[in-house]
Amino acid sequence: MGFSMNTFRGLADVEVSGTGNYLSAGGTYLLEIRATEYITTRKSGDAFIVEFVVLESTHEKHRVGSRATWFQSLRDKAVAFPSIKRFMCALFGVDTDGSTEESKSFLSQLEPLLTTACDNKAMLRGFKIRCETVGVTTQKGLDFTRHDWETYEGEQPELG
Repeated sequence: MGFSMNTFRGLADVEVSGTGNYLSAGGTYLLEIRATEYITTRKSGDAFIVEFVVLESTHEKHRVGSRATWFQSLRDKAVAFPSIKRFMCALFGVDTDGSTEESKSFLSQLEPLLTTACDNKAMLRGFKIRCETVGVTTQKGLDFTRHDWETYEGEQPELG
């Protein structure tokens, strides 16, 4: 059977999706953001993705210089939105509760900030964040890795 030009029509136009190297439970990490994006997957639906480079790690599976991924499914926004809010507040060093003028101001800009960060995948590139991963069991009895985000106290780049 021969192939024709029509066999691969549209190949150049498809978007290639990466495979994630998800952080393992039981580690503490210093991560640097490489990209943020919003994607739609066949299996998990819509998701917020952050790609990192590992700068520090206590887990043997994630060596310094390796890539890491945080995948936050948006299927259940009651779960997803608090996780993303915690991540963004830790990234920018503000409280999640809006109890200060700084956090109120930040939270009022959170939605457009995330939208822009997903449109411009490199906008948060270079920002650093600390993370501890903990293995937990969900109410449905499934294993899950919880990400506990912490503010990086060093210098951060300007928003790109």
